[in-house]
Amino acid sequence: MEAIATFDEAIELNPNFAAAYHERGRAKLLNGDKDGSVEDMKKSLELNPREEAALSGQFDNQGEKFDNVLGFVH
Repeated sequence: MEAIATFDEAIELNPNFAAAYHERGRAKLLNGDKDGSVEDMKKSLELNPREEAALSGQFDNQGEKFDNVLGFVH
């Protein structure tokens, strides 16, 4: 949870910091917050569409949820 709070602060300072959304999404996924993770990954992709390849590996076990993220971007 400390990592999530740190990324919250980074996002508050710079709402366009795609990497902070990406990393907060990873932290949320590790904490079992799949929905929150998907939302952060969507925002990360919205800010940096080239991030798609990096995200695919993190959502291998999420199947449909990752497809939903990609559908949002494309």
